[in-house]
Amino acid sequence: MCTPSSRHTPLANRVTIRLVNFADLHMHTYFSDGRASPQELLERAAQLGLKTIAITDHETTQGSRQGQTIAGQYG
Repeated sequence: MCTPSSRHTPLANRVTIRLVNFADLHMHTYFSDGRASPQELLERAAQLGLKTIAITDHETTQGSRQGQTIAGQYG
């Protein structure tokens, strides 16, 4: 509810925002210009609690295909 006194309080002081990392939609594997295998990316994403990832290698879908094959192991 907006009260007369809160109208003059900056929004940043009235709202609590909790930032949660739940997705990384730009990851590269060693099939492109990354350093990790699809398995390693999935393991790290699980450790970080990410719920969604996207393997976005350049000019190949090999990393993405491998990732899809093993993603079920991570939920």
